[in-house]
Amino acid sequence: MALRAPSPGRLLLSLLGSLLLTGAVAQVSIPTFGSRVSDESEAGVVEEVIGLFTDRLRRAVRDEGITVNEGELITPGIAGSLDREYARLIAELDDSRFAVSGEIAQNSAGPQLREPYVVNLIVVDVQQDRVSDLISRPLANYSITFVANDLAREIVEFMRQATELPSGNAGVFVSSEPEGASVYVNGVRLGTTPLPDVLLLRQGRYELDVRMEGFLPEVRTIDAREGMTTIEHVQLAPLTGGSILVESTPPARVYVGEEGYGFTPTFIPAPPGTVNVRLEREGFKAVTATVPVRNYRTSRLNLELEAVQEPLIYWSLNRDQQIFIDGVRQLGGYARWIRSGRATVQLLRGGTTRSFELFIPERGVYELDLETGELHARNPG
Repeated sequence: MALRAPSPGRLLLSLLGSLLLTGAVAQVSIPTFGSRVSDESEAGVVEEVIGLFTDRLRRAVRDEGITVNEGELITPGIAGSLDREYARLIAELDDSRFAVSGEIAQNSAGPQLREPYVVNLIVVDVQQDRVSDLISRPLANYSITFVANDLAREIVEFMRQATELPSGNAGVFVSSEPEGASVYVNGVRLGTTPLPDVLLLRQGRYELDVRMEGFLPEVRTIDAREGMTTIEHVQLAPLTGGSILVESTPPARVYVGEEGYGFTPTFIPAPPGTVNVRLEREGFKAVTATVPVRNYRTSRLNLELEAVQEPLIYWSLNRDQQIFIDGVRQLGGYARWIRSGRATVQLLRGGTTRSFELFIPERGVYELDLETGELHARNPG
């Protein structure tokens, strides 16, 4: 829905908000790095190196025109965690869009090396939910300045890869039910619903992505029009999940992880995403398939199992009867120790015995009908 452009006062507030957001792009939190040592006698030396290195790194990043917050409230354990979620916490506690989590550790090859330490760090962008690869450099006392300058360039390069939205006079207001969902426009995270201000963008088409834990993400294309405000209200659907119809030839036991769901054909309830379904049956090779599951939908999986031997004869499982082939009792749902040619089958059920002759082919997979004594080819050789 499109409305007239916001009032001059609201427009000014939104523009100020955009300017503040742009300024936040150039802020990064670099707390004092953590340490990791195997020789406790080296702990004091490493702490001294950390102090010198962190100071040089901050200075090198500032020389690139970036505002550096020093994370004075961040503990060494969080600062040196190299964990994405902890790095996000660093940024949030230090009121920064970007944050660095880093450590200086002893080089695992030994302190006698020319470079006895190694620097490890990651950089996160909380606004666009990005994280860098682990960046590592060997370090020695004589190379602190060189390594700090090198890693500063890596940090700044990651920051400059951030995508910014073009500003203009096309308004977009985003809300959702329920509230508190994260809002992304062209991959840029802009906060949570309801957004406090109208977004002011350049006229054009944008991808709106609204997501919240426990709900299906809603992705749509919006048209931002010059001088108008488009209102986007998103109704998020809860993640209730779907189901999988599993079928197979022959019927087989169905498992998801260690949980069993009986024999095929059967339905499996599942959350949205992908599910690994495993089928097992004696006499056949187990098979696993990955099945996509969509909300409120039924996915279908139909598999033909491969026999472990040929010829192979199988039958419907029935615990009330015993089966003998040429006098050998057959346990389970397929015939073991059989050869091609004529064979005698005996069925014992409820105190009665029934016998019939059977011709076993040299190759192929067959289902034996225990009522009629007929073989039905499933995979003839």
